Amino acid sequence: MTVNASGFSRRYSDGAWSASWLGVSNQGLGVTGSSEGNGSNNQYVVDNLGDSVDYVLLESSAPIVANQVFLNYIYAGHSNMSAWIGTTSDPITNHNT
Repeated sequence: MTVNASGFSRRYSDGAWSASWLGVSNQGLGVTGSSEGNGSNNQYVVDNLGDSVDYVLLESSAPIVANQVFLNYIYAGHSNMSAWIGTTSDPITNHNT
């Protein structure tokens, strides 16, 4: 199976989406948006702090069944999370950017 992983941020002020840096650390995947500098000092996490909300998009080449999500690192007591699962035609070839 092939998986695409991407990071995005969406600004609160106007709803504009932008591609963001997606990284991996000992805590797991993290997103650094354009307003979060270089990702240091806990700015690499998937969060809703600052002027935007961070998202991680996972696209797989075969259907999967997700039965749990593990939150390994919760920064500043913020553990609110939403997850969406859906289908699209050939997501690896038609990568959502």
